[in-house]
Amino acid sequence: MKAGVWRYIDPNNIDPPILEPPTHPAPGFVRAAAQAGQGFATSSSSQQAPAGVATRGRSSAQQPQQSVEDQQQLSSQLMPITYASLTEDQKEEIRILKDDYQHDRKMWEKQEEAVQGIRAKYKSQIKRDFLPYTYGCDSAHAMLVNLKTRFAPTDRGRIEEWKSEWRTLQKIPKGSTVDD
Repeated sequence: MKAGVWRYIDPNNIDPPILEPPTHPAPGFVRAAAQAGQGFATSSSSQQAPAGVATRGRSSAQQPQQSVEDQQQLSSQLMPITYASLTEDQKEEIRILKDDYQHDRKMWEKQEEAVQGIRAKYKSQIKRDFLPYTYGCDSAHAMLVNLKTRFAPTDRGRIEEWKSEWRTLQKIPKGSTVDD
């Protein structure tokens, strides 16, 4: 398959993956990723050690004081995150994520179009008498599974077919000799 959609419609696959659209990146996602230590984390957006925990810069005997960064972090958690509230590194990361999103969106649209095209192509090629097997199918996969269960030969049917073919091949046509 040209668009790479066979895994979504393969009738032999019992539980095929669902073709889902990509998620649009949001400023809150970038901020949360930076605070969790993923992506571009700046010194102003990195997490501080909790109060009372000894670190190299602070012994456990020192009194924890709330810094300006801690106050900003606390206020940013209460206020909605906007693009203007992001750091330059986070803005760059969201630009990159948006570019990736645009690419993923185009790929998803091509795949979705291919799946729907396959579904329409099969429906247009099926004999009218067999169209009821495609009714009520919410996906191309379900339609192909219905058609497969109705028309795919079973192992028993194939064996009978092979036996019949073997019997016809064993018969010698009239008017010919074994030497021919």
